[in-house]
Amino acid sequence: MKVTSLLVVTAAALQSACASDGAIAPAAPALALSAEGNPPPPRVLGRFATTFNTSPGQFGAAQQYVFRGQAYFNRNLTSGMNFFEMATGPGRIRADAAGVVVASGIVVLVDAGTGAQVSFDLSQLVGYSGPLFGSCPPGSPVNCLVFNATLSGMVQPVGGSAVPATGHLQFRWDTN
Repeated sequence: MKVTSLLVVTAAALQSACASDGAIAPAAPALALSAEGNPPPPRVLGRFATTFNTSPGQFGAAQQYVFRGQAYFNRNLTSGMNFFEMATGPGRIRADAAGVVVASGIVVLVDAGTGAQVSFDLSQLVGYSGPLFGSCPPGSPVNCLVFNATLSGMVQPVGGSAVPATGHLQFRWDTN
């Protein structure tokens, strides 16, 4: 009860302090800080999927593994800076329209179907120039982006030895 009363009194005091010439100042900013295709601040949790393909010769033929995980994404609409951060474990990327500014952390994911693991070092993106994040293919959810860069990693099949593989990452924040 005391907390509720205190909040009401504080809100009333702030409201009267913001009044000018008897009019109440608007509570929300005049300009919306969001744009279509961008998540609203603060960062939002979403799903990403990576498809890694081993090179032919490792198993006699190329093999494909699909890895999924969760990450946070946000875009500062003022600076145009993109922020991507793994939800579990290390892994962070900061990129602007000119390329990757900072990237660090080794990401390890598991293929749900085979139990294989992939590991890739995000620092390989350091020095990448051009927009890192692009639009998803037609028919994808609106709130979806893909890495324009190809990632290199190592796939460790269950009971087998690790083999080099390459893949792309797709992120969507319309489902959690």
